[in-house]
Amino acid sequence: MDASILDSLNAATLNRRITVTLPSKGLFYDENVVSDKLDPDDIPIRALSMLEENSLLDPLLILSGKATESVIKALVPGIKKVGSMAIIDVQAVLMASRIATRGENYEVTVSCEKCKQEGHKSDFDVTINLLAHLAKMQPLTNDDLPFFHDKIGKLHVYFRPPIFQSVIDTAMALAKANVFDEDAPTNSEIFNEEFIQKYLNRSTVVSEVSVGYFAGYIRYLKIEDGEEVHDQETIQAWLENAPSPVIDQIAQKVKEIDARFEDMLTADVECKRGHKVKVSLNLDTESLFSPAGYSKTRKNTPAGTPDTGKIESTS
Repeated sequence: MDASILDSLNAATLNRRITVTLPSKGLFYDENVVSDKLDPDDIPIRALSMLEENSLLDPLLILSGKATESVIKALVPGIKKVGSMAIIDVQAVLMASRIATRGENYEVTVSCEKCKQEGHKSDFDVTINLLAHLAKMQPLTNDDLPFFHDKIGKLHVYFRPPIFQSVIDTAMALAKANVFDEDAPTNSEIFNEEFIQKYLNRSTVVSEVSVGYFAGYIRYLKIEDGEEVHDQETIQAWLENAPSPVIDQIAQKVKEIDARFEDMLTADVECKRGHKVKVSLNLDTESLFSPAGYSKTRKNTPAGTPDTGKIESTS
């Protein structure tokens, strides 16, 4: 096989490239996450091949994060640990590749909760310009770093945007425990010992997952004597032993961080009755890379799962 001819063939069909800036600007990464040769301001993203795109449509590979991980490594060889990337950076890379592969117009069916409550048809089709959406992902600067610091007692906590692996681990743990079983228990089940134990097990899993999810937002801890703690297992163990007021303070900071990046991960649209609807595009590779003509109604999904197709209607 002549490599030069293959390169020419690829260039003739995969000729569109999008340059993207990592929204985090790599401010929270070390040499183990990205190569020091990677310029966070100028990352060229190519179109996906059919095989790469198909891997993003497999439900199991989506839930496990393996599809996203393999594709991003292929798109940006300078990224070493996709799991340690900020979600906003993962989203920016995927969105740029989707634009390069299928164009900037993203057609999706959205459900308006207010129309549903008023008894009207709630589903409507909308086209989102992903290129314009990508452009509003304004990157962080050094001036933003103080926002990611908080002090809890004598302990300094240095936060970061949520990382990809934390979201995946949360989704996998919750799916394994089947905590989103929507079947309501019957009266007889409520007093059944097996059901009670199952409920307790689920509650334990949710608590453990919540702690793990919060740990994903913490970059490192700094003790008053200056010692720094970067080990994630140690950070999670500290959280598991922390009293409720400490967890509440961390949860509030996590909420503030999520709000900080909401505009980067959502698109604002209007239904035919003028209701404003927020469409989350965060990590939803199943619909983001869907074939032309494929329609998926965006639904509410549990917070923190990879398919965060959350729809929120606001007046």
